[in-house]
Amino acid sequence: DTAIPNLFQVLDFHEQLIESLSQLASLFCETGKKEEAVQTNYEALKGYRKLLEKNPSVYYVYDTQVASILSQLSFDLGELGRKKEALDVTQEAVEAYRKLSHEDPDAFNALLAMNLKYLGNQLSELGQQTKAVTVYSEALKTMRMYVIRNSSAKEDLSEYAQAYTQACAATNLQPDSDL
Repeated sequence: DTAIPNLFQVLDFHEQLIESLSQLASLFCETGKKEEAVQTNYEALKGYRKLLEKNPSVYYVYDTQVASILSQLSFDLGELGRKKEALDVTQEAVEAYRKLSHEDPDAFNALLAMNLKYLGNQLSELGQQTKAVTVYSEALKTMRMYVIRNSSAKEDLSEYAQAYTQACAATNLQPDSDL
């Protein structure tokens, strides 16, 4: 009987420790210490993944944290010039947000769209324009679904349309008129 409360106490302690790591990474980022932020976020990411292994029933909470850390990590890696690593992490963030968005579109479609747009930007920078068009298209569609339910975000839609249109122009592709 006492083993179960002790397990929850241990999990709670680990969760608080990992949240502290994530907060520390944010402080490093705010003070311009990007390398330290990246290292600390990787540690927080490992911690959340271990918590997920030990307690998969609360995946929604931890997956949200994992997605958020991946998103920040990809941005920081990009700023450090670690483009390939940033691309891999961004793709992982997109997959995490896809899963979350599937379960709760109102809460996660905007974040999914934002990460898709960032992925499109990275692909463009790496000269992968055709892939970027596909990703920007998905970002635009996702953001449109979000705007349908949240009209206050309508102004954000234009930047997604612009990114898609510019990527189409860079590849001499005709933009999809349905978008």
